[in-house]
Amino acid sequence: MFLARWAYAALMTGSLLLAIGILPLYVLGTLLNAATPPLVHLLFLLLSPLGAMIFALGLILWIITLFTR
Repeated sequence: MFLARWAYAALMTGSLLLAIGILPLYVLGTLLNAATPPLVHLLFLLLSPLGAMIFALGLILWIITLFTR
């Protein structure tokens, strides 16, 4: 598989994990204005850093593919 495909897959996976981790916290914080359930905090604390690292890896791979073309 080409490096560009790996970069695209890492970018999509990282953005999905970031969305799963951040969006529920944002939505529940703005709509309910109450204490959010512990599950939402666990999603934020567990998935968001992993998604950020995978997204950063995807960006690095994408930059490498730009320079190798």
